[in-house]
Amino acid sequence: MTPMRLTVGLVVITLIKLVLAAFWGWTNDIPQTLAQAEAFLYSPHLLRPAAPSIFPLGYYLLATAPLVASLWTGLSYAFWLKVPAILADLLIALTLRAMPRGGEWAAFLYMANPVSFLLSVYHGQLHTAATAGAILALWYAERHRAVASGVALGLAASVRQHFGFLILPLMLGSRTRRLALGGGFALVVFLSNVTLWSGWYQGRLAAPHWAYGAWGYSMALLQGPRVLALLGGPSLTTFTEAVRRLFHLYGPSCYWVWAAAFWIWVWRRDRAHQEGTLASSALFLLVGWYVIGPGFGVQWLVWALPFWLLVDRRQARKVGAGGTARRFFGDPAFEQGHDREDLVDVLFRQLGNITAATRLE
Repeated sequence: MTPMRLTVGLVVITLIKLVLAAFWGWTNDIPQTLAQAEAFLYSPHLLRPAAPSIFPLGYYLLATAPLVASLWTGLSYAFWLKVPAILADLLIALTLRAMPRGGEWAAFLYMANPVSFLLSVYHGQLHTAATAGAILALWYAERHRAVASGVALGLAASVRQHFGFLILPLMLGSRTRRLALGGGFALVVFLSNVTLWSGWYQGRLAAPHWAYGAWGYSMALLQGPRVLALLGGPSLTTFTEAVRRLFHLYGPSCYWVWAAAFWIWVWRRDRAHQEGTLASSALFLLVGWYVIGPGFGVQWLVWALPFWLLVDRRQARKVGAGGTARRFFGDPAFEQGHDREDLVDVLFRQLGNITAATRLE
């Protein structure tokens, strides 16, 4: 596949996505995001909208730009909301093609992967825009462009703050100009969190984004006993209630425990001069969150997908196709359980061989 043919193919796929986005796909996230965009656009206090989200300022700007475009053009907000994600898909694919561990097939497999396709075309969410910033940060880091790498990661964290935890492996992987990298990241993060620094809704940006009982294994804990009782099976409500309350209360702590464990792991690996790739570190963090967190949905896999293609192309393709097939044709609880079985296997396999199998270029 020649570079020109691949570029044409990626552009054609992008155009197909834009056409489909105008007619297909709708989730509850779209009216919720619209309400947040309207609150931000029409609020008398620009930095204190009436319907705050748990995301930083970059999220608001990306959510509001489609509203402005919709008002100007008359096209639906749902369509314009999907445009940033679709264009971010193209940017991720082009970046993957330019990375040494990526190449043409990684770019094509990302664009053709059902997870990325559904999230940008059907869901109307902004995960992909943040993921594009994180991939750009790694690409700039490989080229020793410290300031650009820090700024790109800061932009990713301004849409989905979770990507900010990648600053440690980025700084440790940069043997020169670490202060420049950290400074660029810190400046963007500071500016994108002015609402927090101004004293408004402290703690909300520090809370992990999850939906207990709607996604992940918490869905099975909450809904499973109810379904079993309706089918005339034995009642497990008493047993599961205690477990459910425990996870509901302490489930968000899983997010912070894994983040802290990740930083300790990265730091110890660096002190021991056992350097893995930046992509493998990012994959380990993001897949760990998905597996351990009790309320993360299958669409969160798009965070990890491009990093997966850089580390293990075959496994990324398998999980992406399998997860999407189960999403459309399988029971939701069955879908979540089997996706996590695949990912648990990957997580522990990564833990055992990620350092030995991959090396920093």
